[in-house]
Amino acid sequence: MRNTGRTVAGIVLMLLAAALVVAGDAPLTNSDVTGMVNAGLVAGTIIAKIQGSSTDFQLDTASLAILTQQGAPERVIQAMIERQSPARSDVAAQAWPRDKARHIWSDLVRVINRCRSRGDLMLFDAGLQFSPIQDSSACVDTNTGFSVIWDQIDTICFKYLVIDEATVGVLMIRTKAGKSFQVRASQMAMQAADGEVKFQQPRLNYRCD
Repeated sequence: MRNTGRTVAGIVLMLLAAALVVAGDAPLTNSDVTGMVNAGLVAGTIIAKIQGSSTDFQLDTASLAILTQQGAPERVIQAMIERQSPARSDVAAQAWPRDKARHIWSDLVRVINRCRSRGDLMLFDAGLQFSPIQDSSACVDTNTGFSVIWDQIDTICFKYLVIDEATVGVLMIRTKAGKSFQVRASQMAMQAADGEVKFQQPRLNYRCD
């Protein structure tokens, strides 16, 4: 019985390998990943395949829940999030067309250590983008621009702080891959962004710890 079980498992693995060869350069999908999981491939092998392939994953909240229910290990799901195809990726300074921006809030600031960058926060159908316009001299080796798509946002929140007797709005974003972005602006500019983003994306998690 044990030998029979091993033989069946071996056949399943060979069929899976053959299917992947036939697929050629076709992007990996959620079904491909769960197929590898169900075939008994170890997480390290699945992750290596993910990292070496183009991908077309669905990573919205419902799809992530389904992956978990189907037995995909957490580290495999994490690898899927980190290895998005270019069309769906969370890429610093991704070149989204400015003429397609639905709203632009100007003169926002992003601070990274000593680097201080002024720019525009833009709202697209796909997500949010910060596009730097003027950088301090400390930003020479620092890329302050970022783009993040809606499906990859874990938490997003707007906070208002009193600094030097003036109220400053702060936008904080954390992605499902663990990346964090933060920009600040005047109270008026941030409140405008706050209202528009929440109107366009009411289902996002707007609670930040």
